[in-house]
Amino acid sequence: MKKLLLLFVFVLCGLAYSQTTTVDSNNQLLTSALAADSVWNGNYVNLVTHNIASVTIAVYSDSASATNGFKVYFSPDGSTAIDSIYKSISAGTVWDTIFTPYTKYYKIQYTNGTKATNTTIIQPIIRTENKGY
Repeated sequence: MKKLLLLFVFVLCGLAYSQTTTVDSNNQLLTSALAADSVWNGNYVNLVTHNIASVTIAVYSDSASATNGFKVYFSPDGSTAIDSIYKSISAGTVWDTIFTPYTKYYKIQYTNGTKATNTTIIQPIIRTENKGY
């Protein structure tokens, strides 16, 4: 039910189905069609400068990712990853994760599977310590 509600929120916000390409690698938002076997790389985001308490990331694609194709990299210097979260994304499902920063930077990478997508959405929600939510 939670994942269905999240997908409904995407549609209401105009993030799904209505846009063909919106790529903002600085804020890690991707709403796009992707070619088969293509790779999308976000940029490292400085979590300390922005006083980030947690990051929630929701991922949806109408075609499956490559094996472990969704990755979040963690880095102390914004160039060398020392850890990562990875997950295979199934076609037509929403998957989400939340993490508390333990390095100064993070970035997202998505590798598409063997079939082109019409819609791939990567939506992070960043919460700051002073917001309290």
